[in-house]
Amino acid sequence: MTVEFLPSVLRGEVSLPSSKSIFQRYLIAAALADGESILHGVPDAEDVQATIDCLSALGADIRQEG
Repeated sequence: MTVEFLPSVLRGEVSLPSSKSIFQRYLIAAALADGESILHGVPDAEDVQATIDCLSALGADIRQEG
């Protein structure tokens, strides 16, 4: 199977499950994406915080509320 991705602008909201490992992937994807990403319901876990700290150290501008 061949999948081709063409440049486009996507907009919208997605409801995500609250799984630590999935949320770490969402954080990485958000850090790589253009523009601003807002994630709600981020699990309060050490490994998730470690991912946030790592992405921040790599230059991602991450703001946490709550």
